[in-house]
Amino acid sequence: AHTSFVVLRVRVTRGPRARVGALDVTGVGPADRLICLRRVRLRSGQFLRPGDLRDSREQVAAVFGDRGHAFVRVTVLRRLHPGGRLLDLTFRVTPGPVAKVGAVRIRGASRTGTQLVRRGILLRPGDRYHRTRLRRAITRLRRNGAFRRVTLTERRLGPRRVGLTVTVVERPSR
Repeated sequence: AHTSFVVLRVRVTRGPRARVGALDVTGVGPADRLICLRRVRLRSGQFLRPGDLRDSREQVAAVFGDRGHAFVRVTVLRRLHPGGRLLDLTFRVTPGPVAKVGAVRIRGASRTGTQLVRRGILLRPGDRYHRTRLRRAITRLRRNGAFRRVTLTERRLGPRRVGLTVTVVERPSR
């Protein structure tokens, strides 16, 4: 068999670091705007680090996800000041409707049984969606030692329903 290789070199030159300029949240009322701004860990004047935008977008989404808005969308609008060292950020929120949990599927729990996983999820069909509660439940399942991997997949079942699939990979028995 003939094998070919291509060597690709990319030189990256880091430009000047940007600082956070103005922060704002749009698409929500004044009270929710303040709540979101408090949850965002960015502050005007601080240097922007990798992951800051993703983490901040997640914090804003969690505010509404914890109120049942399973399909919340948060987009970050960026405006770079002349000179490229100051970046204004606006988090545009589209909450979407409050959703209820639909079907909860468990996959991969053959030896441990689905009941162990189902008990750990904390949300049942018909319950109001709650983002943080689901994230905590998945973290607890990962830490219980029975599973090598735990993943949660959410799927839209309709305008106000979200289906959950928890897939586990069990650890080998001793």
